[in-house]
Amino acid sequence: MLISPEELARRRHFCYCFLMRKTLEERFHEKYMPDPNSGCWLWIGSERSTGYGCICKNGANYPAHRVAYEIYKGEIPDGLVIDHLCRNRWCVNPDHLDAVTQKENLRRGFWSKPRGMRKGNFIAGSNHNINKTHCKYGHPFSGENLHIRKCGRRQCRECHRQKCRRLSAIKKSVTKNPPAGAEQTVDPA
Repeated sequence: MLISPEELARRRHFCYCFLMRKTLEERFHEKYMPDPNSGCWLWIGSERSTGYGCICKNGANYPAHRVAYEIYKGEIPDGLVIDHLCRNRWCVNPDHLDAVTQKENLRRGFWSKPRGMRKGNFIAGSNHNINKTHCKYGHPFSGENLHIRKCGRRQCRECHRQKCRRLSAIKKSVTKNPPAGAEQTVDPA
């Protein structure tokens, strides 16, 4: 089988590019710059719309901080995400990265801090409730007083009991003393 000169040139070019291609680690090291003040390795490569860096790995784009963790610390365990301990999305320093559950990542994160502890004027997220140990009336979110609802939210049992007592008292007062002009109905049960 004869190969055309164009095809031979294309194959030679492909082989040259393949042999001269840099490894993932080499490409990774070209795309960050150490910050002497914070110790962060700031990503200067391409970036996603979310603000996280990305790098091509096996023909697809991957988050740069996940690639950094895999290069220096090994495979990311199933069910865990990578948390930036320095709270800097551009950082790819493996010493600033920690594999944690999504719940722990949210608990540690920016939105879990009370408004006064954050910088900037951002709208508060719902994760600030994760750090609360007591309800707004001072009852503890623990032991027998804690109820986890089907949606995953925590509920104070004592507050719920008090609310039910108030509603019950209101219902009883309305049935005993109906508003003027309203018919009183008798429950057949």
